[in-house]
Formats: sequence, C-alpha cells, structure tokens
Amino acid sequence: MTVRYRRVVVATATLILILVGVARSTRITAQATGTLGPPFTARVLAAALPEAAFDLRFFTGPVKTKPDGTIITGPGFTGPRNLVGAEKAGQRAGVDRFTKIMFGVGYFDGRPNPGDRIDPNNPIVESGGEHWPHVKQPMRSWPNSVALTPDGAKLYVSLPGREGYPDWRVAVVDTALRRVTRWVDLRPAGQTRGTRPLGIAVSPLNAAIFPRPYAVVVNEYANFATVLDTKDDSVLGNFATDFYAEDLVFNANGTRLYTTDRFKDEVRAFRIDSGPTFTQIAEIPSGGSELDRTNPRDLAISADGNTLYVANTLGHTIGVINIAGDANTLVKTMPVGGLSTDVKVAGRWGIVSGHETNTVLNGTESGHGLPKIVNGAAIRNDGTELGYLPVMSDATRATTFDDLGTELNVFDTATNMFVFRYVDFERDRSMLARPGLFTDLGDHTAAQKIIRGSGAEQITVRGDFLFVSQLHSDKVEVFRINQAPANASGILTPAGFEFTGGITPQGIAVSPDGQTIYVANMQTEDVSFLGVDGNGALTRQDHLAVGVTDSTPDPVKGGNGDHLFATHEEVGLRWLFTQSYSDDGQKSCGHCHWQSRHDGGAWNVGGNAIGGPKAVPQNKDISDNWPEWFEGLSTDMNSYASSCNGELVVAERLTALFPQPALADRLKARDAFVRQKTAENSRAIGRPELSGDAFSIGFYDMAFAQILWSQNETRLMPNPLRQFAGDADAALVARGKDLFTKEVDQGGAGCASCHHNGNKVTNGQVDDTFQDFNIHEPGVVAETTVSNEGPFTRLGDDYFFKAFDPPQDLGGRQNISSRNTKHLRAFWDSVPRWLNHGLAHSIREILLAPDSPLLRPGERGFNFRTVRDDAQRATAHDFLGGKRIVLPVEVPITAADSSGAFAGDGKGPLFVSLDPPTPLEPAPAQTAAYPEGRLLVDRLGTANLAPLIVGGQINPELATHHVVVIKETHGKTSQLSAADIDALSAYLKSLQK
Repeated sequence: MTVRYRRVVVATATLILILVGVARSTRITAQATGTLGPPFTARVLAAALPEAAFDLRFFTGPVKTKPDGTIITGPGFTGPRNLVGAEKAGQRAGVDRFTKIMFGVGYFDGRPNPGDRIDPNNPIVESGGEHWPHVKQPMRSWPNSVALTPDGAKLYVSLPGREGYPDWRVAVVDTALRRVTRWVDLRPAGQTRGTRPLGIAVSPLNAAIFPRPYAVVVNEYANFATVLDTKDDSVLGNFATDFYAEDLVFNANGTRLYTTDRFKDEVRAFRIDSGPTFTQIAEIPSGGSELDRTNPRDLAISADGNTLYVANTLGHTIGVINIAGDANTLVKTMPVGGLSTDVKVAGRWGIVSGHETNTVLNGTESGHGLPKIVNGAAIRNDGTELGYLPVMSDATRATTFDDLGTELNVFDTATNMFVFRYVDFERDRSMLARPGLFTDLGDHTAAQKIIRGSGAEQITVRGDFLFVSQLHSDKVEVFRINQAPANASGILTPAGFEFTGGITPQGIAVSPDGQTIYVANMQTEDVSFLGVDGNGALTRQDHLAVGVTDSTPDPVKGGNGDHLFATHEEVGLRWLFTQSYSDDGQKSCGHCHWQSRHDGGAWNVGGNAIGGPKAVPQNKDISDNWPEWFEGLSTDMNSYASSCNGELVVAERLTALFPQPALADRLKARDAFVRQKTAENSRAIGRPELSGDAFSIGFYDMAFAQILWSQNETRLMPNPLRQFAGDADAALVARGKDLFTKEVDQGGAGCASCHHNGNKVTNGQVDDTFQDFNIHEPGVVAETTVSNEGPFTRLGDDYFFKAFDPPQDLGGRQNISSRNTKHLRAFWDSVPRWLNHGLAHSIREILLAPDSPLLRPGERGFNFRTVRDDAQRATAHDFLGGKRIVLPVEVPITAADSSGAFAGDGKGPLFVSLDPPTPLEPAPAQTAAYPEGRLLVDRLGTANLAPLIVGGQINPELATHHVVVIKETHGKTSQLSAADIDALSAYLKSLQK
C-alpha cells in the first residue's frame, strides 16, 4: 500500500467521523399490524452497538532483539534474532500469571516503539499511529432471500442489512416490468429498530385458509414473523416466532409452517388455520448434541411430506425430523462433515450444498486439512509417512488449505443415508505436495469432480434441474438431476454456468415456467435475471437494484444512498469472498470465514504442524481485540498477508505457479498475479461500479483492505438473553456474572481478571472487551502434542510487516505455550469447538477440571495444565533486563478418537505425554529459539502416552513419570456447585458487548 493511499484512508475516516453528527435520520412510517395467532408482546432487539471506543482500538505486540540486546524496530537487520520473553503479571484467578513483554506497535506494519512498553495490568497506548478509528459506512441492505408468487408475477426480496445496522424492509419486484413496486416496512407501528428480515416464503394456495397465496417473512432481530398479502403487499399481521428465526418452509397444502431458530438451535412447528392464523405446536431440537445442531437455517420436506430436513450450517449435519401426523420428533442426525449451507429435496434425492467435508461419507466428522490414515499410519500429502501421531485426521490426502473446496452431497430420502459426494474440479490438484509441481492427490474420482463454481450457498430445484448460487464465483451453476441413474455418480450432471452480473449471490429462485432465474446479490444490492434454456444453459439478461444504492432509497438518511464500493472498507469486502485471485481459482477467505464469520470446523492451518487442529476464529469483533490469532502474533493490519492470505495464493514456498528461485521474485510475481486475476474477474462481471481498487488490486493492498473491512465494525449479534430475559433467567445470569467477576478470594471464579467485563479501565476507557490485551506465557490450558510449529512459525524473521520482505513470524514454538486471551462477546453465537484447539464441546468442558464430579458422561474437563516437576526452562533468551523467567517444562496432551483409538475425531479421552525432558537428538530446525535446546517432551506427535483420567481420578501413573496436573488454571471452579456452573454458563450465553 502506498503512503498516499494510507493518507487518503485516514483522511476519509476523519472526515466521515466529523460528518456523522450532521446526518439526520428520515424513517419510513411503520405500518399498524394485527396479531395472527395467540397474543404476544412484539419486541425488536437493539443492535449490538456502540462500536468499539477509539482508545481501545489500539495495537500492541511482542519484540525481538539483536545480539547486543537492542530491540529490532524495522527491516534491514540480517543477524540472529532473540525472542523476548515474559514478565510477571501478578495473580489472577488464584494463579500467578506471566505475560509476554509487549510494546505499542504501528497499526500498518507492527513496528514497535521501544519507548512505549506496555504494563500488562494497565495498558496505555497514546500514539495515533498505534490506533485505527471506526469509519462509518453507508447504509446497505444486503439482499438475501427471494421468493416468487406461484404465478411468477412478483418476487419478494428480504433486505436484512448489516449486523450492527439492520434494515427492516422487503423489496417487491414486478417480474414482468423488472422494477421495484414497493419497499415494505415490516416494523410494527411505533417501532424504530430494524427487524433484520431474513427468510421469506410464499404459501401454497389453500382457499380454506386465505383466498390467495401470502408471504411470510421471518425477522432475525424480532420475535415475530410478518405476513404479507400478495395482492397489494400490505402487512396482514404478525405472529410470534421468538428471535432469530432464519428460514421457513410450508408443507404442501399450506396447513403447517416450520421455522429454524438460530438462538435456541431448534425448529418450531406451527399449525395454520383460517385467517391465516399461526399457532406453535412444537419446538424440536435440530440435532442430537449441542455441536450437531449449531445454527440451523435451511429446511426442506420430503416428497411424501412425512420428513423435514434441517441444514445445521455450523453443526455440519442434517437433522431428520418426523413430521407425519405432527409427530415432530428428531429421529436422526445425518453427518455431513462440513459447512451445510442449504438442503433441498428433488424427488427421491436430498441434496446438501456446502463446503469441504473431508470425511468418509456417512462417517463421523473428524477435522479438516489434517493427514489421512493409511494402513494404520498417518501420511503426508506427498504420500510419505508423517512420522508422528497426529491429534486428529481426516479422509483426504490433502492437507491445510488444499482441503478447501465446494461440495454437493446427495442422500436417499428412503434411507436417509448419503449416497454420493460431488466436489469441485480442482479439489485434488495440489501445488503444495511437491515443490514446483502439480500433484493429483487422488482423493476423489473423476465422476465426483464436476463442480466448476466455488462457495455453494443456496440451491433450488425446478423440474429436473438443480440451480446453485456460487457465492465465491459470483455465478449460478446448473446441474441436471437423474432420478434413476445407473449408479449414484450419475445423479447430477453439469449443465449451465454463468456470472450473475452481481457480486456475492445468495438467494435463488426459478420462474414457474423454468425459463428465468432470479438471484439476490449481497454486495451489489441487486437482483440478477438470467435466462435458462431446455438444456440448462444460462444467459445473462439484466439486474435491478433492490437495496440501498445511489439509484435507490436510503431508509435511514432519506433520498438515495451511496454508490457501491464507496469506502475502502467496502472495497475490502469486495475481495473477501472471491476466489478469483487464489492460486487454484477455487479457494476463498469465505471457505473458512463463511458469512465473514467462520465455518464451524476444526482446521489444520498454518499455525500448527500437520496433524494439529485449530478452531476457526470468527472474522468479526476484531476492532478492540488486537493482537489477533491464538498466538497473539498477528499484531498489525497487514499481518494476514503473512498468514491466511498467503496460503490462498502460496508464494512463500516454491510452487508450480511461482517457480522463481528467489523469494522476493516470487512475492513480486504473486502481487502481479493477484492484480491480473482481480482485473479479469471484474471484466467478466462487467459492472461500471467496479473501478480503482474495486476493479483490480495487488496482493498487499488487498490484504490490508480486507482487514479494513473485518476490523471496522464489531458485527456482533444482539442477544435476547441480554435484552429480554425473563425474571428467572435474569436472576441466573446475575448470579453467573457475580461468580465470573469476583476474584477467587471473594468466592468467585476470577474469570474477569483476564476476560474484562467492564470491571477494569484500560487506556482511559471502561474495558468490556472480555480479554486483557496480553499474550500469556505460558498459556492457561494444556497444549496438544501438535499445537504449533507450522508454516507461520518463522523464528528467524521479524514480527512486523514490509511488502515483498519475508513474511512476518506469526507462529508459536512447540511445547512453549504463548496464547492471547480469547474474547467472549457474543459467546452464544459461537460453535462448540472451544479453546484454541477446538476440542472442548461444552461449557462445562471449558470450566471444569478433568476430575470434576460435575462433568457429564463423555465430557472431558480442560481447566488444567500439565508440567514436569523434575525440569525447568526459560521461555526466551532476552527479558530486556528484567528477571529471567524460568518455569516448569510443559507437558503436551492429545485426545483419542470417540472409538478409543488415536488420530481420529478428537472426542475421546485425554492422554498425556510421558516423554522425559532429555535433549532431543538430532536437534530439529529453529532450535536456537529454545534457550535450553529442544527436549524429547517437545517432539511433535508423541505416541508415548498415558490416560489423564483413570476411574474418574487423575491417573497416578503420571506422578511416577514426574508429570503434575495443575488444575483450575483458567478460573477456579472446584468450589462451585452444579447450580453455580449453570449460572456461569448462562452468563456466558448472555454476553453481547
């Protein structure tokens, strides 16, 4: 990024901040509405605002020193580097803490200011160059779902808006004239908050209920659904659904309606009577466990009308619910194994769209990007043996980002078993297995590799065609469906494939005659129209703005809105989801960070060596949570250029795409490649709004722009338990908050001593960040046997950024734990893959020690660390003149498979390394960063293991091997009752901001 560009960004931010107070809101008057069901009090959640305070949006980071002890403050130094260690941070939650020595760093490049050392208990950062402001963004509607009337005359488009700035409208499109005839305000009279409409469906015609089809819109931020008369688009009334209804489906005769509930992870069933009126008759869990049922969204009903299928997006499963005769019972949870973005039924077949599964069809989910077990041994992507025991494995030879991809999984509705998996055509093509070469990994057959698009988001069926909106490719893809193929591989065959003419396509519908496709494009605020011929071939026709643009109304400020890509942040979002610049034309940030949050998976990414899982962090709520990543080494707004961005288009290592011998030449070639590919993508889309960096952008400018978007707004989801708790829930939450906040000597758990919940003032602001701006060294829970030492560990490089220089050091050392404090805001909306390794699947597993009697069957307590009592080590060479911190040698753990074997799904019992702290010979790479050298106990993936728990107690064998289990290392909970643990859990689930 040029200096001039950075100055423009800062100037724009400043100008917008000044103008915020000038704008006046002009609101459309909400309609008076009736209640179409049992009486209830209509409520709308307030958005989770305000944005993070400027004084908490600061940047700090660790440092390295030269041999003479001076801090390295900029590029150019070529000698050996010393890591700087920790300092005492006092006692927190009843335990002595040590945190990495930190300094204020520049927001752009992470270069430290040696005069700005950070007090771990009172961080003060005053320099403007070490902060980044929130920049107010234009109002946007983010068109999402679409629904047609049965005659195809009208198209309804939901307009949810952004998380913190919700819309409240539905656009009504005359499909013949291709114009918006009305924007319907869904707010009840007197209500000014945005309801965030999401799912929308038009009822079948049932004259006994209503003389014509009507539309039902579910509102994420409201506890009701809105019913529209399709005759004149007036609001007939509302009925109670509770908050976070996301999608809906009618049965064939329109007498039942089913909605998904993201907050409670369940399905609600409604009886529909004349009026129409809606009466809830059941609440049904959408999966068998808390993990399996995470974030249900899309729904489909079997052809015989007896079974409801629910796509649990982040639970990676399909819930199977018997709805025959209003049984409304969960009968099965079908494992998909990866992000499940939609489910539809086409005759005999059920079809699930989504992202990479990497598991055996119908098998339990393990992980992603992990090694495959062949003949009892883990192998690398080049087919050779891994040489150690991974924590988890998966079913593909592909590892790390090679395992990213797009899928359609087909199941038989007669058996509710998956019968075939289709993947993208590039899925097995690897540039990582052998330097400088393309390698076919052979994970899938040719019959499976038929998908050309990337990011399958929504699907719909019309006749014998399946239509897929490919969110990353900005295209629609069509497949022909065969109900009676010779074998399962012939269920789908490719047909049409075409750009929508918009960006980030989501909801999709097909006209009754099957000749026109309608697609809602989130970023271009419009609906695209595509023609379909009898062979499924597509023709681009037109697009129509339905959200907020410079040609359509802005419901907040009045008049028309801003032009598309009006800010640098919006340019960053332009490039967040696209696959256009990736080295294989398939991978996208949106694979791991679906909807700019996460995919719910446990991934082997660059922070770990092969075989070590990491929970995917949410790509939101970053603004006052620097430094980033679990290691806390992502310290500046360009650091992602050295991590995930670099793995989407690999040039750090020699590849077939970038074969230049010199690193600097490869990095320059990558920058030019990204600029070329982004331009090609923009030309193909063909929109005049695409200009400047929204048209074409280089690798480094793109990485910066993406983080501009990601960190600007918190994008937190408001919490009903925080805003509208009943008396009993409020009392439980209050008790939990008290336990969370009080220190151990006051009878509490001491959680808030690190997870600040407004109990501290930081940098002059009340600190509700639920973290402490520190990197704890050691971390607060036991590390796994493959927790670090991945491609991002570059101990010979610096912590700061310079374009075309070697990438930043962003990784940790194996068995010397160094972890930042994870923030907990909007904890309710996270996936039960908690802690840095993602192995904790319930709140009790986070809070309780491994031998706690409060653990339930199958649960493992992770509130502990394991260390040696016969050896100590320093964590670094340099302590900047302070006391040399020497602590007991850490001992790693691993988790068995749920079957009891190793290297599987990580859901089984915990095991502890018995390796002694003897020197490791021969010394592996990067040993110089270990003051006492590498020890045998540091080795990756040891198989010398003993169970952590035997008979409900700490295994006594550990003590005979000088292994000590230090319990309650991240909160004291042994004194708490089961009711207290429930209260703490309720408080965590109530968090919003």
